[in-house]
Amino acid sequence: ASSIGTNTFGSLKTSPNSKIISIINQTSISLDIFDFNNSSGVLTPKFNDPYIPPGTLPYYSEFSPNSELLYVCFLRDPNIYQYDLTSANNTDFIASKTIIGTTTSIGLGNFRTGALQLAPDGKIYIALVSQTHLGVINNPNISGVGCNYNDNGQQIGGVNSSNGASMIVVLGLPAFPSFFIIDAKIEASYLCYNDFTELKLSDTTDISSVEWYWTPIGSPFSGSANSTGWEPTIQYPTVGEYAIMTIANYPCFIDSIYDTITIIASPTINLGNDTTFCNGQSMILDAGAGYDLYEWHNGGNTQTFTADTSGQYIVEVSNFNNLIPNGDFEAGNTGFTSQYSYQGQSGVQIQAGNYDVITGGIGIYNNIADCNDHTTGTGNIYVMNGSTTIAGIPIWCSSVSVVPNTDYIFSTWITRTSFSNPSILNFDINGIQLGATFQPSTTDCEWTQFYQMWSSGSNTTAQICLYNTQNQASGNSIAMDDVVFSALCKTSDTINVLVGEVPHAEFTLIDSCEYLAVTYNDLSIITSPETILTWSWDIDNNGTEDYNTQNSSHTFVAGNYTSKLTVTSALGCSKDTIMPVLISEQPQGSFTFNNECLYDSVGFVDNSTITAPEVIIAYGWNFGESTTPPVQPLHSNPSSHQHFFLKEL
Repeated sequence: ASSIGTNTFGSLKTSPNSKIISIINQTSISLDIFDFNNSSGVLTPKFNDPYIPPGTLPYYSEFSPNSELLYVCFLRDPNIYQYDLTSANNTDFIASKTIIGTTTSIGLGNFRTGALQLAPDGKIYIALVSQTHLGVINNPNISGVGCNYNDNGQQIGGVNSSNGASMIVVLGLPAFPSFFIIDAKIEASYLCYNDFTELKLSDTTDISSVEWYWTPIGSPFSGSANSTGWEPTIQYPTVGEYAIMTIANYPCFIDSIYDTITIIASPTINLGNDTTFCNGQSMILDAGAGYDLYEWHNGGNTQTFTADTSGQYIVEVSNFNNLIPNGDFEAGNTGFTSQYSYQGQSGVQIQAGNYDVITGGIGIYNNIADCNDHTTGTGNIYVMNGSTTIAGIPIWCSSVSVVPNTDYIFSTWITRTSFSNPSILNFDINGIQLGATFQPSTTDCEWTQFYQMWSSGSNTTAQICLYNTQNQASGNSIAMDDVVFSALCKTSDTINVLVGEVPHAEFTLIDSCEYLAVTYNDLSIITSPETILTWSWDIDNNGTEDYNTQNSSHTFVAGNYTSKLTVTSALGCSKDTIMPVLISEQPQGSFTFNNECLYDSVGFVDNSTITAPEVIIAYGWNFGESTTPPVQPLHSNPSSHQHFFLKEL
């Protein structure tokens, strides 16, 4: 690095962890980064970027709260640059240079930007020369454009008491050492009831010792620490909100860090025992009421599920604790940021590139549909009218702390509020798109849910933003409500369902005469490997089982009958079938004859009877001969005492 010389201006900044120093100035025309030994005071060159565009006047730099990113501005360059301080070497450091935002302001001397300053709220503020507002990097720990630069992030207001003129930005901002803004936050994981909740600080650099205190919300902290461990665990006795305080002892000062956590009720669920039923039947599986989320094996998200095929049915139920501040917008225009301008319910139309928080259903603006809020119908909603000049800038952002290696859900409800040129929406977390590009229903005021899972990985912060990439003037407006981002307390249950095949029932029989057995032959079938286990014969269909063998026979008296067969599979699935049975009456055979002398003809007369409507259709006379005589025959035979027989057919 070169000597900074004399009669120059620029900045020397120290990282929040007191380990790195950045120098940028007008004389050296370069950016120099040093490792700093805060015990010995020795500086060791770390990185250098000599490629400073001529005439841009390098001026100021600032570190991210986690000391891993560096932001740089030049007086006559509208761009704000970001460097990665975790780069492996100087080549990678130079290559990491990224434009994360651009200012539209132009001030005195064609100056664009001035000082950068990390503030106690964890944001970096940028002086925009000759303007009445500051630029803001909302999430400076996020790499790339996900850090969310807002060129009109903070109005300064006020009047110069000496001349009455409006206050404007010049070059500087109030400066103070960054190590006073320690980015140590309380991180809590395993927040479900009965879990052993783990507590730790996000950054313990230079902390010599810690004291932990916790108590239910509304109760005072104890006079003595609950723990002095670096990462204590506690099993909270009940669900609800708890206050946490950490006393962090640094070499030169003591810091008190506060947070609140919510212990969430762990769901319990029971779908019942494994079950079997038959094809054509179904079963309603009920996961129980009162859970925030339901997810079935096929992606369904309702409380109940209809099972009608064999398989394994799984449901996971979850309760959550929303981390989004003011996710239902009932607190008004707070808890989020936007690069659109806040309209504040002024005028009769919401202007392009503006947003507002309004009460749904009361018709404030005449150029968007008058939609009720998503939940109650009478609450607040976020509304916006798409910009016609700049597409793809964040129209809503919120930043929350997250626990590494934890699954979270993100959900919100959006509706179209104008009929033409629907908004084209993308959500991202930390600059990476979440899910697919989203467009709500094509019907005004019909709320559509956007829902995605997100895994935190190594992240400790989630910067969630909504972008609108549509820039058409007509239409292009939406409303949003009920934004939720939460880790889940979840449990699941599984039930195995076996749906049995219903057998095909069938049998044969042959109509018969009374006193003669009717044979029943079973022809029922079922697909292998299932088998038919039982057969039940109700011969006269009177509701009483007569036989339980596969095949059977039965002797009837004359009449008309209905026979029923019921077959049942090994899985208990039954099917029955019926067939009519006709049992004919036996005719009463009878004949007469006259006694005659030897060698005279004997006359035989048939007197057989049968009940109408049945009729005798054939006769067979047997005189001990092989021929069949005619009806009512005359017969002669030389033998006396001959026996004669008549058989009716």
